[in-house]
Amino acid sequence: MKARSLFLALVVSTVACGGGNGAGATTPSQPDTAKAYPIRLHRQAHVGDRAQIVFDELEDNSTIMRLESSGKEISNERTTKRSHLEGVTTTIALDARQDELRGTLDVKTLNIDDHVILQNKRVEVTKARKADDAILTVDGAPVSPELRKALKDLLELRVGGPTDDDIFGTTRPQLAGGHWPINSERARADFADEQGAGLATSMISGE
Repeated sequence: MKARSLFLALVVSTVACGGGNGAGATTPSQPDTAKAYPIRLHRQAHVGDRAQIVFDELEDNSTIMRLESSGKEISNERTTKRSHLEGVTTTIALDARQDELRGTLDVKTLNIDDHVILQNKRVEVTKARKADDAILTVDGAPVSPELRKALKDLLELRVGGPTDDDIFGTTRPQLAGGHWPINSERARADFADEQGAGLATSMISGE
């Protein structure tokens, strides 16, 4: 869903249940700290996959303008936006990498603040390399600019870019509690591709 987080902590952990201890009680065992586990973050899609989704998002923006000469504040604006989406997604077709290329979203309700944007309608989605090139239709007609922006803010409309494994993963198996750096260069390129804005690689870090 949306711009990838540029700072992500990844911790490998396992929890297992031991045998019975008393009347029906179980005691969790400690992770095997000597065993290394492969890290897999990206999940391939399958035609027919269905998922019920509920998204709630609060966007809070503040803009402050000051005079360069004196530092005096001349304006202070704050805007908020609340988005709520309920529906069911279904995968219709895959690309060569087995990621979802086409799907449907059966919208129960989509609200922006107190305004109902869409209700009890099916949105057909064809993803693209860039979110702005994705095809979104309702009843066979292109969606309105307002609906398109709302869906773009809440859903992942891109396909074919780097996966979470490419940016946040590692090819080396990890012990329980392991950590590793993200691929800052891939993260920078992906952010620029999605947001249309560049960032220096030095500004992106995490593990």
